[in-house]
Amino acid sequence: LTGDRGPIFEDIEELTTTISTDSRAVSCTVSDDNPSGEAAGVSAVTLTYQLDSQTATVNSVSLSMTAGTAEDGTWEGDIPGQASGTTVYWSLTATDGNGNSTSSITFSYFIFASLLISLLLSISVFFNSGGFPSKIKIGFIFDINKFMFL
Repeated sequence: LTGDRGPIFEDIEELTTTISTDSRAVSCTVSDDNPSGEAAGVSAVTLTYQLDSQTATVNSVSLSMTAGTAEDGTWEGDIPGQASGTTVYWSLTATDGNGNSTSSITFSYFIFASLLISLLLSISVFFNSGGFPSKIKIGFIFDINKFMFL
């Protein structure tokens, strides 16, 4: 290769399915060289995401370089928190100083609803006049506050 080429994603930290509705941190390592001998280096990394469909409105977040150099650096940013039941589709695009760009594959994760189960157990022991147990009464309350659909 003798000409310029787009940046290379060396590592992308994939986000897994979660129950958290908080923002999700995205981290990637991107390198850029220029075999022609001209200037090299990544000038921007942009994260784009869509909610529930790959044909939905495209939202974007600019990542910041947090370590390394423009030729080989770590870039980080956040996908804003989303509601339970949402599928988030996201990808990255890195652009170098000469306008060449490279995009990652599209990743996705799903946000499950949390499941909270409460169980209250009550045990009552009744004694007869001789001080011996005559009856044991066991009761419980079972409460599911949210359902998780798989």
